[in-house]
Amino acid sequence: MNQIPALPRPRPERIVIEGRYVRLEPLSLAHAEDLFLASSEEPERFDYLPDAPPRDVADMRAWIERAMKSDDYLFYTVVDRASGKACGRQSL
Repeated sequence: MNQIPALPRPRPERIVIEGRYVRLEPLSLAHAEDLFLASSEEPERFDYLPDAPPRDVADMRAWIERAMKSDDYLFYTVVDRASGKACGRQSL
């Protein structure tokens, strides 16, 4: 039986994905303040996540810097289209 060797697949592109109500933008330090505010307003968002809510904006920036270096996940910021504010995060 001939087996075709598995070739590495290209990593998905980090692009902006437009939706009806939100826009997914590649995670960046520009989102730190909004993401900190969103997470401090609703700390229960972290109940089932492997990390704790950030203590301050500097803590949020440090998490973002680590997340941006990740080869395991592709992180996005969820931006509310009506307000233009970052309101959450997602990973693929």
